[in-house]
Amino acid sequence: MDEKIILERKDLVDKYLNKKKNLCLLDVYFYNIDDISVYLRLDYINKNATYRIHWVNLSAMENNKVEYWLSTILIYPSMVDKIKKIIASNGITDDYKDKDKIDSRIIINSYLQDYEYNKNTFEFNRYIPKCWSFLADLLSVLFEGMPRYMYPLFQISVEKLIAPDTNCVFNFDLKKENIDKLFNEDVINKGKEYYKDGKVLFLEKD
Repeated sequence: MDEKIILERKDLVDKYLNKKKNLCLLDVYFYNIDDISVYLRLDYINKNATYRIHWVNLSAMENNKVEYWLSTILIYPSMVDKIKKIIASNGITDDYKDKDKIDSRIIINSYLQDYEYNKNTFEFNRYIPKCWSFLADLLSVLFEGMPRYMYPLFQISVEKLIAPDTNCVFNFDLKKENIDKLFNEDVINKGKEYYKDGKVLFLEKD
């Protein structure tokens, strides 16, 4: 789909949420990731002093009634604090120019204040570059409470951070390789909930 149409829909979402006087802390724009374009916003809701993640499949919007297409979940302040720490610890970074000729794009904008970083916009084509690997940790926090059908967007974005084959995310031998290469500490700790006394407690095939 023409990106001009996608961006027009994104602008409609921003106008809708801004009209509600939500304070945007962070947004993530996925364009043409396997023919799907998605927009996420982390907002502080002044009305009830909560944080929420709003997201919409821009490719699926059939009209301008944003409320029909917009989904939302509550995100706990502790998770927002994690995001703030990631930005505060890693935000000082050089510019990056993507050499991949791919008709896909991810743009992450941070509007967090009171942090000494020199960069608040991160743009790359499809895959998070190694120089900005901390963005994988940021996205993992955002996607932790998201529906499972959204998770492939995260998986695709981290493919180039996983060696050797960028197209085989789960080509991984748990007995021989270091699991830290595949998941960050938060995800590993969450997985330990399903493992006890040398046994796996629970498995689920999606």
